[in-house]
Amino acid sequence: MKISKIDINHLTEQDIKTLIDAEKHPTNVLRYRKIINQIEQTLILSSNSYKCLVKDKVRNIIYDFHVHMTPIATIFSIGLMFRDNKYHLVRLDFGENLRHINYANTEHIWLTRTL
Repeated sequence: MKISKIDINHLTEQDIKTLIDAEKHPTNVLRYRKIINQIEQTLILSSNSYKCLVKDKVRNIIYDFHVHMTPIATIFSIGLMFRDNKYHLVRLDFGENLRHINYANTEHIWLTRTL
C-alpha cells in the first residue's frame, strides 16, 4: 500500500497505524528552528485551546494540532485531527475522572467539530 494514497474518509485500522507510525518516525526530520518557525506562524489561542497546523507534505494531509485546556490545570487534552474531515488521528485526554464522550457519527457531531 502506498501511504500517499490513503483515503482519510475511509481509514482502516492498518491505515491508522501507518499514519501514526509515519508521524512518529518521519523520513525527513526538520531542524528544531524550522519546527519552531512553523508553530509560531500558525499558533493561535481560541476557546481555551492552543491550535496550529501540521502539514504532512509526503501524504498531502493537513492536521490541526490542538491542546485544549480546562480551568483545572491537571485536566487537558492533546489531539491531532485531520483538517479535511475533522476526525482525530490521535487524541490523548489527561486528568482524573475523565468523562469525555466522543460524539462522532451522532446528532451531536457539531460538538466535536467546534474544538
